[in-house]
Amino acid sequence: MMDHDAKRQLEGCIHGSSHHRKSVEIPHSFMCPISLDVMRDPVTIWTGHTYDREFIRRWFDEGHNTCPLTMQIVEEKTLIPNHMLRSIIQNWLQYRDDSWMITLEERPASSQAEILSELRKEAMDVKCSVVDRIRQLAKENECNKSKIMNTGAISLLISLLLFDLNRRPERFFASVGALAVLPLTLEEKREVGKSKALCTICSHLLCPNFKKSLYSLELLTSLAEVDEVKLLISQVPGTITSLLQLLKWRSFARLVHVVLRLLSLLASIRSNRLYMIRAGIVETLTTRLSQVENREQAEHLLNLLQILCTATEGRAKMLEHPVAVPAIVRSLTKLSESCSTMAIDVLWAICEVDPEEGGQAIVRSEGIVQLLLVIQSNCSSTTKYRAVVLLKLLRGLMGRHRNSRNSAQNKLMSATIVV
Repeated sequence: MMDHDAKRQLEGCIHGSSHHRKSVEIPHSFMCPISLDVMRDPVTIWTGHTYDREFIRRWFDEGHNTCPLTMQIVEEKTLIPNHMLRSIIQNWLQYRDDSWMITLEERPASSQAEILSELRKEAMDVKCSVVDRIRQLAKENECNKSKIMNTGAISLLISLLLFDLNRRPERFFASVGALAVLPLTLEEKREVGKSKALCTICSHLLCPNFKKSLYSLELLTSLAEVDEVKLLISQVPGTITSLLQLLKWRSFARLVHVVLRLLSLLASIRSNRLYMIRAGIVETLTTRLSQVENREQAEHLLNLLQILCTATEGRAKMLEHPVAVPAIVRSLTKLSESCSTMAIDVLWAICEVDPEEGGQAIVRSEGIVQLLLVIQSNCSSTTKYRAVVLLKLLRGLMGRHRNSRNSAQNKLMSATIVV
Protein backbone atom coordinates (compact mmCIF):
# COMPACT_ATOMS: atom_id res chain seq x y z
CA MET A 1 0.00 0.00 0.00
CA MET A 2 1.08 3.59 -0.59
CA ASP A 3 2.32 5.13 2.67
CA HIS A 4 0.82 8.32 4.12
CA ASP A 5 3.57 10.66 2.88
CA ALA A 6 3.39 9.27 -0.64
CA LYS A 7 -0.36 9.84 -0.75
CA ARG A 8 0.06 13.44 0.36
CA GLN A 9 2.75 13.95 -2.26
CA LEU A 10 0.41 12.56 -4.92
CA GLU A 11 -2.31 15.02 -3.89
CA GLY A 12 0.25 17.80 -4.15
CA CYS A 13 1.15 16.79 -7.70
CA ILE A 14 -2.45 16.74 -8.83
CA HIS A 15 -3.23 20.16 -7.40
CA GLY A 16 -0.17 21.75 -8.96
CA SER A 17 2.03 21.97 -5.87
CA SER A 18 4.84 19.78 -4.62
CA HIS A 19 4.22 20.33 -0.91
CA HIS A 20 1.54 18.89 1.34
CA ARG A 21 -1.91 20.23 1.89
CA LYS A 22 -5.31 19.15 3.14
CA SER A 23 -7.72 17.64 0.64
CA VAL A 24 -10.98 19.57 0.90
CA GLU A 25 -14.09 19.11 -1.20
CA ILE A 26 -15.17 22.22 -3.13
CA PRO A 27 -18.19 23.89 -1.43
CA HIS A 28 -21.21 23.95 -3.73
CA SER A 29 -21.69 27.71 -3.30
CA PHE A 30 -18.18 28.32 -4.68
CA MET A 31 -18.99 26.68 -8.02
CA CYS A 32 -20.38 28.49 -11.05
CA PRO A 33 -23.68 26.84 -12.12
CA ILE A 34 -22.58 27.11 -15.77
CA SER A 35 -18.96 25.92 -15.66
CA LEU A 36 -19.34 23.74 -12.53
CA ASP A 37 -15.87 24.97 -11.50
CA VAL A 38 -14.69 27.27 -8.73
CA MET A 39 -15.60 30.88 -9.55
CA ARG A 40 -12.71 33.21 -10.22
CA ASP A 41 -14.76 36.42 -10.48
CA PRO A 42 -18.26 35.86 -8.98
CA VAL A 43 -20.96 38.30 -10.07
CA THR A 44 -24.65 38.48 -9.23
CA ILE A 45 -27.31 39.10 -11.89
CA TRP A 46 -30.79 40.65 -11.71
CA THR A 47 -32.44 37.42 -10.48
CA GLY A 48 -30.13 37.23 -7.46
CA HIS A 49 -28.13 34.21 -8.65
CA THR A 50 -24.34 34.25 -8.81
CA TYR A 51 -22.13 33.09 -11.69
CA ASP A 52 -18.52 33.37 -12.80
CA ARG A 53 -18.24 36.61 -14.81
CA GLU A 54 -16.63 34.97 -17.85
CA PHE A 55 -19.37 32.37 -18.27
CA ILE A 56 -22.45 34.52 -17.58
CA ARG A 57 -21.12 37.22 -19.90
CA ARG A 58 -20.64 34.60 -22.62
CA TRP A 59 -24.22 33.39 -21.94
CA PHE A 60 -25.62 36.88 -22.51
CA ASP A 61 -23.35 37.52 -25.51
CA GLU A 62 -24.80 34.43 -27.20
CA GLY A 63 -28.20 36.16 -27.20
CA HIS A 64 -29.81 34.67 -24.08
CA ASN A 65 -32.03 36.92 -22.02
CA THR A 66 -32.76 34.44 -19.23
CA CYS A 67 -31.18 33.26 -15.99
CA PRO A 68 -29.44 29.91 -16.72
CA LEU A 69 -30.63 28.37 -13.45
CA THR A 70 -34.28 29.42 -13.46
CA MET A 71 -34.84 30.49 -17.10
CA GLN A 72 -36.49 33.62 -15.67
CA ILE A 73 -36.37 36.63 -18.01
CA VAL A 74 -33.50 38.94 -17.02
CA GLU A 75 -34.78 42.51 -17.35
CA GLU A 76 -31.42 44.10 -16.56
CA LYS A 77 -28.12 42.46 -17.59
CA THR A 78 -25.88 44.41 -15.23
CA LEU A 79 -23.26 42.18 -13.55
CA ILE A 80 -22.80 43.12 -9.90
CA PRO A 81 -19.46 41.97 -8.40
CA ASN A 82 -19.93 39.71 -5.37
CA HIS A 83 -16.91 40.97 -3.41
CA MET A 84 -17.77 39.07 -0.24
CA LEU A 85 -18.01 35.69 -1.98
CA ARG A 86 -14.84 36.38 -3.97
CA SER A 87 -12.96 37.16 -0.75
CA ILE A 88 -14.26 33.97 0.89
CA ILE A 89 -13.21 31.88 -2.12
CA GLN A 90 -9.74 33.44 -2.20
CA ASN A 91 -9.29 32.76 1.51
CA TRP A 92 -10.43 29.19 1.00
CA LEU A 93 -7.98 28.70 -1.88
CA GLN A 94 -5.20 30.19 0.21
CA TYR A 95 -6.06 27.83 3.06
CA ARG A 96 -5.79 24.94 0.63
CA ASP A 97 -2.65 26.49 -0.87
CA ASP A 98 -4.25 25.48 -4.15
CA SER A 99 -2.84 26.58 -7.48
CA TRP A 100 -5.68 24.85 -9.28
CA MET A 101 -5.58 27.19 -12.27
CA ILE A 102 -2.16 25.92 -13.34
CA THR A 103 -2.53 23.75 -16.42
CA LEU A 104 -0.65 20.59 -17.19
CA GLU A 105 1.19 22.47 -19.91
CA GLU A 106 2.80 24.72 -17.28
CA ARG A 107 4.00 21.79 -15.18
CA PRO A 108 7.32 20.03 -15.67
CA ALA A 109 7.13 16.82 -17.64
CA SER A 110 8.44 14.89 -14.63
CA SER A 111 5.48 16.10 -12.57
CA GLN A 112 2.98 15.03 -15.25
CA ALA A 113 4.49 11.57 -15.45
CA GLU A 114 4.66 11.26 -11.67
CA ILE A 115 0.93 11.89 -11.31
CA LEU A 116 -0.09 8.93 -13.44
CA SER A 117 2.78 6.75 -12.26
CA GLU A 118 1.62 7.05 -8.67
CA LEU A 119 -2.01 6.61 -9.66
CA ARG A 120 -1.24 3.32 -11.38
CA LYS A 121 0.61 1.98 -8.35
CA GLU A 122 -2.30 2.41 -5.98
CA ALA A 123 -5.28 3.14 -8.18
CA MET A 124 -7.83 2.02 -5.63
CA ASP A 125 -6.55 4.55 -3.08
CA VAL A 126 -7.07 7.54 -5.38
CA LYS A 127 -9.16 10.24 -3.77
CA CYS A 128 -12.33 11.57 -5.38
CA SER A 129 -10.84 15.08 -5.50
CA VAL A 130 -7.98 13.75 -7.66
CA VAL A 131 -10.44 12.41 -10.25
CA ASP A 132 -12.39 15.68 -10.14
CA ARG A 133 -9.13 17.50 -10.85
CA ILE A 134 -8.59 15.46 -14.01
CA ARG A 135 -11.99 16.62 -15.31
CA GLN A 136 -11.15 20.24 -14.52
CA LEU A 137 -7.84 20.02 -16.35
CA ALA A 138 -9.41 18.35 -19.39
CA LYS A 139 -12.03 21.09 -19.67
CA GLU A 140 -9.44 23.87 -19.63
CA ASN A 141 -7.97 23.26 -23.09
CA GLU A 142 -7.25 20.69 -25.79
CA CYS A 143 -3.57 20.58 -24.85
CA ASN A 144 -4.46 19.26 -21.40
CA LYS A 145 -6.70 16.61 -22.92
CA SER A 146 -3.86 15.43 -25.12
CA LYS A 147 -1.42 15.25 -22.23
CA ILE A 148 -3.92 13.38 -20.04
CA MET A 149 -4.48 10.86 -22.83
CA ASN A 150 -0.76 10.39 -23.36
CA THR A 151 -0.21 9.57 -19.69
CA GLY A 152 -2.75 6.75 -19.81
CA ALA A 153 -5.34 8.34 -17.52
CA ILE A 154 -8.31 7.08 -19.53
CA SER A 155 -7.55 3.40 -18.89
CA LEU A 156 -7.06 4.22 -15.22
CA LEU A 157 -10.41 6.05 -15.03
CA ILE A 158 -12.20 3.13 -16.69
CA SER A 159 -10.61 0.79 -14.13
CA LEU A 160 -11.80 3.04 -11.31
CA LEU A 161 -15.27 3.22 -12.83
CA LEU A 162 -15.62 -0.56 -12.94
CA PHE A 163 -14.02 -1.08 -9.52
CA ASP A 164 -16.18 1.53 -7.77
CA LEU A 165 -19.48 0.19 -9.07
CA ASN A 166 -21.61 -0.45 -5.94
CA ARG A 167 -18.56 0.37 -3.74
CA ARG A 168 -17.70 4.08 -3.85
CA PRO A 169 -20.53 6.05 -5.52
CA GLU A 170 -18.91 9.48 -5.20
CA ARG A 171 -15.68 8.44 -6.90
CA PHE A 172 -17.69 6.41 -9.42
CA PHE A 173 -19.46 9.57 -10.61
CA ALA A 174 -16.25 11.58 -10.47
CA SER A 175 -14.86 9.04 -12.96
CA VAL A 176 -18.03 9.33 -15.05
CA GLY A 177 -17.52 13.11 -15.18
CA ALA A 178 -13.86 12.83 -16.14
CA LEU A 179 -14.48 10.26 -18.87
CA ALA A 180 -17.33 12.39 -20.24
CA VAL A 181 -14.98 15.23 -21.23
CA LEU A 182 -12.13 13.09 -22.57
CA PRO A 183 -11.95 11.74 -26.17
CA LEU A 184 -12.44 7.99 -25.75
CA THR A 185 -11.52 5.56 -28.50
CA LEU A 186 -14.14 3.25 -30.01
CA GLU A 187 -12.79 0.33 -27.99
CA GLU A 188 -12.89 2.33 -24.76
CA LYS A 189 -16.48 3.32 -25.45
CA ARG A 190 -17.38 -0.31 -26.10
CA GLU A 191 -15.66 -1.39 -22.88
CA VAL A 192 -17.71 1.03 -20.79
CA GLY A 193 -20.89 0.50 -22.79
CA LYS A 194 -20.81 -3.28 -22.40
CA SER A 195 -20.06 -3.16 -18.68
CA LYS A 196 -22.49 -3.28 -15.76
CA ALA A 197 -21.70 0.38 -15.15
CA LEU A 198 -24.00 1.36 -18.03
CA CYS A 199 -27.19 0.52 -16.12
CA THR A 200 -26.01 2.50 -13.09
CA ILE A 201 -25.22 5.52 -15.24
CA CYS A 202 -28.62 5.35 -16.96
CA SER A 203 -30.43 5.02 -13.63
CA HIS A 204 -29.06 8.38 -12.46
CA LEU A 205 -30.42 10.51 -15.29
CA LEU A 206 -33.18 11.83 -13.03
CA CYS A 207 -30.91 12.08 -10.00
CA PRO A 208 -31.67 15.19 -7.85
CA ASN A 209 -27.91 15.78 -7.73
CA PHE A 210 -27.37 18.00 -10.79
CA LYS A 211 -23.72 17.02 -11.29
CA LYS A 212 -24.46 13.29 -11.29
CA SER A 213 -27.28 13.79 -13.77
CA LEU A 214 -25.19 16.00 -16.07
CA TYR A 215 -22.11 13.74 -15.91
CA SER A 216 -24.27 10.72 -16.75
CA LEU A 217 -25.83 12.51 -19.73
CA GLU A 218 -22.46 13.68 -21.04
CA LEU A 219 -20.88 10.23 -20.87
CA LEU A 220 -23.91 8.50 -22.40
CA THR A 221 -23.83 11.00 -25.28
CA SER A 222 -20.18 10.15 -25.88
CA LEU A 223 -20.84 6.39 -25.72
CA ALA A 224 -23.90 6.62 -28.00
CA GLU A 225 -21.68 7.66 -30.91
CA VAL A 226 -20.91 3.93 -31.25
CA ASP A 227 -23.86 2.13 -32.87
CA GLU A 228 -23.71 -1.02 -30.80
CA VAL A 229 -23.47 0.96 -27.53
CA LYS A 230 -26.32 3.19 -28.69
CA LEU A 231 -28.47 0.08 -28.95
CA LEU A 232 -27.40 -1.09 -25.49
CA ILE A 233 -28.32 2.29 -23.98
CA SER A 234 -31.75 2.08 -25.64
CA GLN A 235 -32.31 -1.34 -24.10
CA VAL A 236 -31.75 -0.18 -20.51
CA PRO A 237 -35.31 0.04 -19.07
CA GLY A 238 -36.53 3.58 -18.45
CA THR A 239 -33.67 5.40 -20.18
CA ILE A 240 -35.64 7.07 -22.98
CA THR A 241 -38.51 7.81 -20.61
CA SER A 242 -36.09 9.54 -18.23
CA LEU A 243 -34.65 11.61 -21.08
CA LEU A 244 -38.14 12.70 -22.15
CA GLN A 245 -38.94 13.76 -18.59
CA LEU A 246 -35.72 15.78 -18.41
CA LEU A 247 -36.58 17.45 -21.71
CA LYS A 248 -40.07 18.31 -20.53
CA TRP A 249 -39.37 19.56 -17.02
CA ARG A 250 -35.76 20.78 -16.81
CA SER A 251 -34.97 24.33 -17.89
CA PHE A 252 -31.19 24.58 -17.37
CA ALA A 253 -29.86 25.24 -20.88
CA ARG A 254 -26.63 23.25 -20.60
CA LEU A 255 -28.46 20.11 -19.47
CA VAL A 256 -31.18 20.50 -22.13
CA HIS A 257 -28.52 20.77 -24.88
CA VAL A 258 -26.99 17.45 -23.83
CA VAL A 259 -30.41 15.77 -23.54
CA LEU A 260 -31.27 16.87 -27.10
CA ARG A 261 -27.95 15.60 -28.46
CA LEU A 262 -28.42 12.21 -26.80
CA LEU A 263 -32.04 11.89 -27.97
CA SER A 264 -30.95 12.73 -31.52
CA LEU A 265 -28.40 9.92 -31.44
CA LEU A 266 -30.88 7.41 -30.00
CA ALA A 267 -33.60 8.51 -32.46
CA SER A 268 -31.54 7.11 -35.34
CA ILE A 269 -32.96 3.72 -34.27
CA ARG A 270 -36.46 3.36 -35.74
CA SER A 271 -38.03 1.69 -32.70
CA ASN A 272 -36.74 4.51 -30.51
CA ARG A 273 -38.20 7.14 -32.85
CA LEU A 274 -41.63 5.52 -32.68
CA TYR A 275 -41.45 5.21 -28.90
CA MET A 276 -40.51 8.88 -28.53
CA ILE A 277 -43.30 10.01 -30.85
CA ARG A 278 -45.94 7.97 -29.02
CA ALA A 279 -44.64 9.28 -25.69
CA GLY A 280 -45.34 12.87 -26.75
CA ILE A 281 -41.91 14.17 -27.75
CA VAL A 282 -43.29 16.20 -30.68
CA GLU A 283 -45.45 18.26 -28.35
CA THR A 284 -42.52 18.86 -25.99
CA LEU A 285 -40.09 19.81 -28.75
CA THR A 286 -42.41 22.21 -30.54
CA THR A 287 -43.49 23.86 -27.28
CA ARG A 288 -39.82 24.47 -26.45
CA LEU A 289 -39.18 25.68 -30.00
CA SER A 290 -41.96 28.27 -29.70
CA GLN A 291 -40.21 29.77 -26.65
CA VAL A 292 -36.51 29.31 -27.38
CA GLU A 293 -34.19 32.30 -27.90
CA ASN A 294 -30.92 30.39 -28.00
CA ARG A 295 -29.54 29.57 -31.47
CA GLU A 296 -27.76 26.36 -30.43
CA GLN A 297 -30.80 24.97 -28.65
CA ALA A 298 -33.09 25.88 -31.57
CA GLU A 299 -30.78 23.99 -33.93
CA HIS A 300 -30.81 20.93 -31.65
CA LEU A 301 -34.62 21.05 -31.47
CA LEU A 302 -35.04 21.33 -35.24
CA ASN A 303 -32.43 18.62 -35.87
CA LEU A 304 -34.39 16.19 -33.68
CA LEU A 305 -37.66 17.18 -35.38
CA GLN A 306 -35.99 16.45 -38.74
CA ILE A 307 -35.10 12.96 -37.55
CA LEU A 308 -38.62 12.34 -36.22
CA CYS A 309 -40.02 13.46 -39.61
CA THR A 310 -38.54 10.35 -41.20
CA ALA A 311 -41.40 8.45 -39.52
CA THR A 312 -44.91 8.91 -40.89
CA GLU A 313 -46.25 9.07 -37.33
CA GLY A 314 -43.87 11.90 -36.54
CA ARG A 315 -45.04 13.99 -39.51
CA ALA A 316 -48.67 13.31 -38.63
CA LYS A 317 -48.13 14.38 -35.00
CA MET A 318 -46.60 17.67 -36.13
CA LEU A 319 -49.62 18.33 -38.31
CA GLU A 320 -52.01 17.50 -35.46
CA HIS A 321 -50.34 19.54 -32.73
CA PRO A 322 -51.59 23.18 -32.86
CA VAL A 323 -48.29 24.67 -31.71
CA ALA A 324 -46.05 22.67 -34.06
CA VAL A 325 -46.43 24.36 -37.47
CA PRO A 326 -46.51 27.95 -36.09
CA ALA A 327 -43.35 27.26 -34.04
CA ILE A 328 -41.52 25.78 -37.04
CA VAL A 329 -42.63 28.65 -39.31
CA ARG A 330 -41.27 31.21 -36.83
CA SER A 331 -37.93 29.39 -36.97
CA LEU A 332 -37.60 30.16 -40.68
CA THR A 333 -36.15 33.60 -40.07
CA LYS A 334 -34.98 33.15 -36.51
CA LEU A 335 -31.43 32.82 -35.22
CA SER A 336 -29.45 31.14 -38.05
CA GLU A 337 -29.40 29.85 -41.62
CA SER A 338 -29.10 26.34 -40.25
CA CYS A 339 -32.42 26.86 -38.45
CA SER A 340 -34.00 28.14 -41.69
CA THR A 341 -32.81 25.12 -43.69
CA MET A 342 -33.99 22.57 -41.13
CA ALA A 343 -37.33 24.34 -40.67
CA ILE A 344 -37.97 24.25 -44.45
CA ASP A 345 -37.15 20.52 -44.53
CA VAL A 346 -39.54 19.83 -41.62
CA LEU A 347 -42.36 21.86 -43.22
CA TRP A 348 -41.86 20.02 -46.50
CA ALA A 349 -42.05 16.68 -44.68
CA ILE A 350 -45.29 17.77 -42.99
CA CYS A 351 -46.80 18.60 -46.41
CA GLU A 352 -45.91 15.11 -47.64
CA VAL A 353 -48.38 13.62 -45.14
CA ASP A 354 -51.30 15.76 -46.34
CA PRO A 355 -50.32 18.46 -48.87
CA GLU A 356 -53.62 20.29 -48.57
CA GLU A 357 -53.91 20.35 -44.80
CA GLY A 358 -50.17 20.89 -44.30
CA GLY A 359 -50.10 23.76 -46.80
CA GLN A 360 -53.09 25.45 -45.21
CA ALA A 361 -51.48 25.17 -41.77
CA ILE A 362 -48.34 26.87 -43.09
CA VAL A 363 -50.36 29.63 -44.75
CA ARG A 364 -52.38 30.25 -41.58
CA SER A 365 -49.09 30.59 -39.66
CA GLU A 366 -47.83 33.38 -41.98
CA GLY A 367 -45.52 30.88 -43.65
CA ILE A 368 -45.55 32.62 -47.03
CA VAL A 369 -44.27 35.88 -45.59
CA GLN A 370 -41.53 34.05 -43.68
CA LEU A 371 -40.45 32.10 -46.77
CA LEU A 372 -40.26 35.32 -48.76
CA LEU A 373 -38.03 36.79 -46.08
CA VAL A 374 -35.77 33.72 -46.35
CA ILE A 375 -35.47 34.24 -50.11
CA GLN A 376 -34.58 37.91 -49.64
CA SER A 377 -31.99 37.18 -46.95
CA ASN A 378 -28.27 36.47 -47.32
CA CYS A 379 -28.67 32.71 -46.93
CA SER A 380 -27.18 30.19 -49.35
CA SER A 381 -28.60 29.47 -52.79
CA THR A 382 -29.52 25.95 -51.63
CA THR A 383 -31.67 27.28 -48.79
CA LYS A 384 -33.31 29.83 -51.12
CA TYR A 385 -34.06 27.09 -53.65
CA ARG A 386 -35.76 24.97 -50.98
CA ALA A 387 -37.84 27.97 -49.94
CA VAL A 388 -38.91 28.58 -53.58
CA VAL A 389 -39.92 24.92 -54.05
CA LEU A 390 -42.04 25.04 -50.89
CA LEU A 391 -43.62 28.31 -52.06
CA LYS A 392 -44.59 26.65 -55.36
CA LEU A 393 -46.53 24.03 -53.42
CA LEU A 394 -48.23 26.67 -51.29
CA ARG A 395 -49.17 28.79 -54.32
CA GLY A 396 -50.93 25.82 -55.88
CA LEU A 397 -52.90 25.26 -52.70
CA MET A 398 -53.81 28.92 -52.46
CA GLY A 399 -55.21 28.82 -55.98
CA ARG A 400 -57.77 26.27 -54.80
CA HIS A 401 -58.44 27.69 -51.34
CA ARG A 402 -58.42 31.45 -51.73
CA ASN A 403 -59.81 33.94 -49.26
CA SER A 404 -59.31 37.64 -48.80
CA ARG A 405 -56.23 37.24 -46.63
CA ASN A 406 -54.20 34.71 -48.56
CA SER A 407 -55.21 36.28 -51.87
CA ALA A 408 -53.17 39.36 -50.95
CA GLN A 409 -50.27 37.14 -49.99
CA ASN A 410 -50.47 35.32 -53.34
CA LYS A 411 -50.22 38.62 -55.23
CA LEU A 412 -47.18 39.57 -53.18
CA MET A 413 -45.55 36.23 -53.91
CA SER A 414 -46.27 36.45 -57.66
CA ALA A 415 -44.72 39.90 -57.81
CA THR A 416 -41.59 38.80 -55.94
CA ILE A 417 -40.77 35.40 -57.38
CA VAL A 418 -40.48 34.29 -60.97
CA VAL A 419 -41.39 30.64 -60.95
